[in-house]
Amino acid sequence: MMFLAWGMFLPCGILAAHYMKHVDGDVWFKIHVYTQWSGLTNTFLGILFVVAELWGLHINLLHVKIGILTVILGCIQPINAYLRPKKGDIGEEPSPQRIVWGYIHAYCGRLAVFVGVFAIFSGMKHLGDRYDDENVRGLMRALVVWILAGVLTVLYLEYRRKWHLRQRISG
Repeated sequence: MMFLAWGMFLPCGILAAHYMKHVDGDVWFKIHVYTQWSGLTNTFLGILFVVAELWGLHINLLHVKIGILTVILGCIQPINAYLRPKKGDIGEEPSPQRIVWGYIHAYCGRLAVFVGVFAIFSGMKHLGDRYDDENVRGLMRALVVWILAGVLTVLYLEYRRKWHLRQRISG
């Protein structure tokens, strides 16, 4: 469940917010909001399942400490979105508060997913230590491949975005 949240839903919502604004309407915003809420919902369900499996929450584990930081950063985002300053009229310069808000929202979300990826890795290591399972090594390799595919996707999307900007400027 945590992989779905922090390895799929939340990163996809960030990508939609960053790379789909050119799509007509507010499709990017709907995808962003729905994937973020789906990610947080999966996170809380995952926490419930883990607490039930382990008969409690063991704060002394590194994975739990990283996970708590991740959840805190993730929960800040909907609060931050609720406090979002008004955008302003079309063609109007955004207010300084809106600009600061945008940076806080974007970087806090990226940090949450970045820390979330570490939490996934530490969770996989914890599973391997706890159950001494050979499959965990295979899952860890698959996770590395998944993250590399995500990084390559972001690099490609960023290249395409900059290419389109250059095309608009030059002609």
